[in-house]
Amino acid sequence: MTAPDRLESCLICGEARGVTRVVDEYCCERATVLCLCDGVVCTRCRKGRRHRPVSNYYDEKLGKVLHVPHFMGWASCPECGQSGGWELWRPALE
Repeated sequence: MTAPDRLESCLICGEARGVTRVVDEYCCERATVLCLCDGVVCTRCRKGRRHRPVSNYYDEKLGKVLHVPHFMGWASCPECGQSGGWELWRPALE
């Protein structure tokens, strides 16, 4: 994985983590990016992990830092097939 500026790849899950600058058409701010290792255990299967609610993660496909809203704490993980599209949430700082 190619991590953006100031982010490094996690040795365990391979996702980006660290602190970076998020720049969009409205502002430029620092964002703390967490990987799946910092996430929460799935409420349904108790095996998979999800990104921690009220946090940010880097989506490699979109090339953006995305924010996970608080209400996603009840969503299931992709492994048990009940994701509900949680990975398509709004970009951070939008």
